[in-house]
Amino acid sequence: MNILIVEDSNELAIELKEFLSNSGYVCNFANTCEDALDEVNSNDYYIMLLDLGLPDGSGLDVLKSVRKNQSKMAVIVVTARGELDVKINGIPIDNSTSEFKDLYTALNQMIIRIKELFLKEKQFIGNVSHELLTPIAVIKNRFENIIQNQSLNDTAVDKISDSLNTLDSMKKVISNLLLISRIDNKQYQINEMLNFNTIIAKLTGNLEDRIQEKNLVITKNIRHQVYFIGNQTLIKILFSNLFTNAIKYNNRYGNILINDEFIAGKYALTITDTGLGMNNEQASQIFNRFTRIHFDQEGQGIGLAIVESIAKLHHIKIQVTSTIN
Repeated sequence: MNILIVEDSNELAIELKEFLSNSGYVCNFANTCEDALDEVNSNDYYIMLLDLGLPDGSGLDVLKSVRKNQSKMAVIVVTARGELDVKINGIPIDNSTSEFKDLYTALNQMIIRIKELFLKEKQFIGNVSHELLTPIAVIKNRFENIIQNQSLNDTAVDKISDSLNTLDSMKKVISNLLLISRIDNKQYQINEMLNFNTIIAKLTGNLEDRIQEKNLVITKNIRHQVYFIGNQTLIKILFSNLFTNAIKYNNRYGNILINDEFIAGKYALTITDTGLGMNNEQASQIFNRFTRIHFDQEGQGIGLAIVESIAKLHHIKIQVTSTIN
């Protein structure tokens, strides 16, 4: 029995796929309405497990399209409360059979359990991150006071300086985890009228020194004035992280191209660089927290996880394609 999981959370989709695969089902998953409809049009699925909240629209749009095409596929809708509701068109299976009831019950219990665990994880990360910032600030202040002591020898000063650098790195990691937690818990207001062109122009100007340091050539080919409702602070962080990566992992005397276009009526913004590149497996992991592809570069592997969280909050679909070198 083939099952399609349509869920915007990669973590939840992977957990569900593993659970169902271990139970003998063949599963694929999609994260957006567009990907879900592509899967339905390309493959035969017996059941679709459908989340209503997707980054590029409502799961109900997928359900309407499935019904419009007279698909003989059962659709199990995950409601906002993490419960299941069965919407069947064509009724390819008897939902009173023991197999369907067992599957329905198991999925319902598992989704509720996973969502509760994810909620607890988010709350834990937020609480711990907040609590750790204060003692780090206190320790850093003490080290800064100690290093002013004229009686310290060079070895002691070097060790304290290393400790201060470590504390700064820890503070950055914790602050970023706290930022992700607040984004995922929707603690930011999405109510400002923004323009991609204006934001990109300011950010690339701020990064001019780093661009010149590597002798990079940046080309902006933005032809459309697109306005949208969002959070300016978060969108700046999103683009800042993307541009920083394009600079950091680029080759000296390389290029960065920023291009926009409309594809099938949807606005698409592309940032291309001439950097080190990645294989498909590496590219599939870059939005995971603490994932570092190139260990010869500094960083904690959180920047693109922040980008993905901000993109999801704004219903922006983000994807990466890359080749080595």
